Amino acid sequence: MVMALTRAHDIVGRRTIEVDGASHSAAWDAFVDRTAGGDHVQTSAWGCVKQVVGWRATRVVLRSEGQVVGGCQLLIRDLPALGAVAYAPRGPLLADYDPGLLAELLDWIDAVAADQRLIAVKVQPPSGGEWMTPALEERGFRRSELDVAPVATVRIDLARDEDELLAAMRSGHRANVRKAPRKGVTVRAGTLDDLPAYMEVVGATARRQGFPVYPAAYYEAMLRRFSDGDHARLVVAELDGRVLSALLILAYGEGAMYKMGGWSGEPRSIHPNELAHWNAILWARERGYRYYDFEGISPKYARALHAGLDPAPPARGDARFKLGFGGEVALLPGTYDRAYRPLRAGAMRAAAGLGGRPAKAAYRLLGRTQRD
Repeated sequence: MVMALTRAHDIVGRRTIEVDGASHSAAWDAFVDRTAGGDHVQTSAWGCVKQVVGWRATRVVLRSEGQVVGGCQLLIRDLPALGAVAYAPRGPLLADYDPGLLAELLDWIDAVAADQRLIAVKVQPPSGGEWMTPALEERGFRRSELDVAPVATVRIDLARDEDELLAAMRSGHRANVRKAPRKGVTVRAGTLDDLPAYMEVVGATARRQGFPVYPAAYYEAMLRRFSDGDHARLVVAELDGRVLSALLILAYGEGAMYKMGGWSGEPRSIHPNELAHWNAILWARERGYRYYDFEGISPKYARALHAGLDPAPPARGDARFKLGFGGEVALLPGTYDRAYRPLRAGAMRAAAGLGGRPAKAAYRLLGRTQRD
């Protein structure tokens, strides 16, 4: 669908505002990379990745004297018989704190919603973007019961040297990092040729833990789209030529983020995941990133830890495993929803299974499928 707003410009002094539906925008991606709170999910490259599972990207871009100073990428998905919804992950982005510019940008998001006849828009501000919340609420956005992206995570400060990073780990993690090489485990950078093995260990993990994953084409698109500029890293841990563990890392802005990984499950006497993550942490540190992000832990558990409490860990061991690397809990802005066509938005919520099954609804919306 070609947007009527694609060529629209609004000139305010020396500032221009445009709607850009191009598949690639080097200028926008460079802005995301250098801007506080910038995240790979706001890049045009990520928009291309999401096309694999049924989304299309549209960006509202603000320029001052030709330079990008703000904007927002919307991911739009068509829902059969209902219309379309849009999601702005880790956006909008602004070069500086500027409520006036944010208001102008939100005006244009309204215009896109009208032009595309969107049912609803979900906005999840970037890290550090909590100041945007009042403006969203004034526009009719309300805190969502469904966060598609994590609102709590574990981040490792990469300003420390290797000895300090190791010392910050739990003793068990540190021991496994050192033990795995002695047991013969090697770690290397993977390529697209390793994608089948990567999908095999991810699939094995998904079957053990009961979660759905994206198709192989999705992860292939990540590797292809983010390889330019060394923004992607596939970490492969092997023993005697067999892939035991593999991780996919995307790095943009200030941080390197663990997107998805898996372990074959054998042998249980060796813990290759710790060594694989350690390799990824060192890779991110060598490239000057400020933190290594494990992309998500239980929000309830994270809030309790952040408040200085000592709660029982969740049933699944993800949070404990991630915290074992010596990182700190980070709380991120939540998602805000605005229904532009309330009756259809209600039908969409019913179709998605919201109200008691938010995780499964998120998986449907994102395009994940259950592996057999």
